[in-house]
Amino acid sequence: MTEKKNLSVYHVELLDPQEGERQHTYFGSLAAIFDVYTRDRLGISYNGVRKNCDLRQETVYKNKHCIIHSGVLVTKKQQSKHQKDEDRQTER
Repeated sequence: MTEKKNLSVYHVELLDPQEGERQHTYFGSLAAIFDVYTRDRLGISYNGVRKNCDLRQETVYKNKHCIIHSGVLVTKKQQSKHQKDEDRQTER
């Protein structure tokens, strides 16, 4: 079996979503959050999050505009093609 990678995920919850905005959005990096939302919209800058919040530890940042949760995306281990072929032969 191949090893499983730990993938970071960031969940942004807007506490006052405007019309047309999603209340919950998920991102694969902190930088991606700020491609979608501005510093003014979230009430904190990219550098502010990086310097003041240790989101690598599966923690939560909260202010009056948003909540940013961080965590690890759990995925199923993938088998290599070779392992799948061996498993099929064993089942026969």
